[in-house]
Amino acid sequence: MLKPKEPTVLFIPGGLTSPSVFDGLGIFLPCQSAVINWLMSDGPWELDIIGKRILDFIREYDLGPTILCGYSAGGIIAMSAAIADQEGLVQGILLSNTGANTKGHSDPNLPKNIQKSWPDHDLIDRFIKRCFARKCPEALYSILYEYAFHVPKEAAYACTASVRTIDLEPDLKHIQCPVLLAHGKDDQVRRQCHVDVLKNGIPNIELCYLDGGHTVMVEAHTQYLDKLLYFVNKIFTPKEK
Repeated sequence: MLKPKEPTVLFIPGGLTSPSVFDGLGIFLPCQSAVINWLMSDGPWELDIIGKRILDFIREYDLGPTILCGYSAGGIIAMSAAIADQEGLVQGILLSNTGANTKGHSDPNLPKNIQKSWPDHDLIDRFIKRCFARKCPEALYSILYEYAFHVPKEAAYACTASVRTIDLEPDLKHIQCPVLLAHGKDDQVRRQCHVDVLKNGIPNIELCYLDGGHTVMVEAHTQYLDKLLYFVNKIFTPKEK
């Protein structure tokens, strides 16, 4: 149970992706944390709306300074929240393998294919494999597959379609909190062009590359954890006057 007024890290998974990709991270943090299982919540599931609901969540639980860790579509949610934040609720964002829009994205037809047939074994299998630069561990593959299979069709379509219609590039300048972009350098979904847009558009951003693909917190778990701890300490350590 999250405590009010306490520093908090909220992990936000990507579309069709089990929260289990963040397993094993929270136990190392010097603050409380939670994973937002937004795909299994009530709709609507458009990412900018989910971003505003994250702000509502922070208010409802009266959380202290909060860091959003957004991965893939979860990064769009985190950025949407920060853009809409007028109260300083979001004190920092750790982004991974995401983008402001989908220009150059590797799979523009995913929403149409979901609408045609969901859940579909081949569609889910291709989606999971594309999220890893190396072979996904079998146990994790089973968890990811089972999760995606049970995502309601309406949620699967809404989130993947909104990824492809939202364009945050003109509004990145409104993100006033510090941002750390920890990008898996072997990602074939979100490429350097997506990194460049974020790097050039967000005022207060640091960039680092990790040795992994799209799901970098799994493939480069230790490196990701190191960057997470660095960022948490940076944001939550009181500044000397």
